[in-house]
Amino acid sequence: MAKHVPHVYLSGPWDKSQLSLEDPQFRHLSGVLRRVDGSALTYTDGLGTIGTGTLHGRAIERGAEQVLDAPRPLAIAVAPPKSIDRARWIVEKLQEFEVDALIWLRTENGQARPPKPDKSVKWAISALEQSRGGYLMRIEQVGGFDSLLRPLVVADQAGVSAVTAIKQDGAICIAIGPEGGWAPGEIPNDAPVMSLADTVLRIETAAIAAAVLVRTISRSDGSD
Repeated sequence: MAKHVPHVYLSGPWDKSQLSLEDPQFRHLSGVLRRVDGSALTYTDGLGTIGTGTLHGRAIERGAEQVLDAPRPLAIAVAPPKSIDRARWIVEKLQEFEVDALIWLRTENGQARPPKPDKSVKWAISALEQSRGGYLMRIEQVGGFDSLLRPLVVADQAGVSAVTAIKQDGAICIAIGPEGGWAPGEIPNDAPVMSLADTVLRIETAAIAAAVLVRTISRSDGSD
């Protein structure tokens, strides 16, 4: 069986032939994964560039690099759940689907606070490395509907099918409501409402379902 090749996030821009590793990265590669000088690995700047290099001391010797095609721009606005573990799950899974931005959404019935920004970024980087992706998701702190990009689609059980609501190309933002549901009159008039399932979904399930649907529909249209 081929040996696992680690994938490492190193923020750019890069202007040297060797990329320095942070202490936790080096300890993980050398201590946990038992990698030594000359071991192969891949790396990314989180902006679409992926390279193949080798471990050299506490740095990566750069090799062949390529810029990946960017997927369809997608933002998911989510009312944060009360559980920190559920919030982490949202961050990690949306990163795996290369969602451009996760926005913690302020809603009338939402009572929970979002996780601290540094924790959210750490979770996203871990998921980026695990999934071997090339684009790091942005994580934005609490905002209301007025701050969300358009076109905006709101998830609600009473809405139309996702195929009908997510048929346009280009950037899109999808809003996922709180555990208590949307308050009367809360959904903006300019936002179509779509149903993700016949049942009521938990916040994290709805967020992932929305990401999967957009990616699937975009692939069928040839835009991803």
